Parts: sequence; structure tokens; C-alpha cells
Amino acid sequence: MNKLFFYFIILFSFFCCTSRHKQIELNENPNNIGIKISYDSFEYVFNGICAKLKKNKILEIDEMINVVRIVNTINVKNRENKCIPLIYAYYIRKSDLIESELGVKKNSDGYYSEKYDLFLYDTSHNNSRFCIIMK
Repeated sequence: MNKLFFYFIILFSFFCCTSRHKQIELNENPNNIGIKISYDSFEYVFNGICAKLKKNKILEIDEMINVVRIVNTINVKNRENKCIPLIYAYYIRKSDLIESELGVKKNSDGYYSEKYDLFLYDTSHNNSRFCIIMK
């Protein structure tokens, strides 16, 4: 599918929808797909990336990978969390850099990095999102 279509969907969802919760909302994950992580650990990763982006610092490869996983995990509709728009803006603005750094290629299944076993714009691939363990 076209990358612009995905950008449009992300931005449309972000600007047209609202949330009543202040915590990070997650996409539905009924099959528990993804890298298992506690909510506290997820927030730590999320907030660490957010802090670097607020200071306009360059993200390392592992942080870019986590940006992809975060975008595939969180619910874009949550506008009350100030970091979500920052992370999505980075994801969209730096998509060419992310794709280049991660070696992403378009294949029949979408945008995929064989080196990191990671899909962009895909919430159904086990290594491409987090599975938050709520305790």
C-alpha cells in the first residue's frame, strides 16, 4: 500500500478523534501479539524517547525500532498525552531516515526490515509491536 495512505490515516485519526484518558491508550491486541513488556517498562521506553525528541536529539537505531513498535502499539486517538503527537510527527517526518537506517524494503506484505524483522505500519507482526502486560 501507499505510504501516503498510511500517513493520511494516522493524521486523520489523530486530528479527528479524541480520548478521555490521560494515560497512554493502546491498540486492541486480543491475540497478545508482540514483544511482552510491562506497562511500567513500556512507559519508561516511551518517555525516554519522548524526552530525546523534545530536546531534538538524534535517535539511535534501537530507539528508531522502538518508535516503530510504539506507533504500532499505541492508540493514536489519545490526544491528551503530549508525547504521542511528538512521536507520530517524528515517525512521519523521518520516515525516509527510519526506512534507510533500518534497511526497510517494500514487499508484498508491506514495508519490512529483514535485518531487524520489523514491519512498519503493521500491528499484527510479533516483532513489530509491544504486547503490554498489565498487572
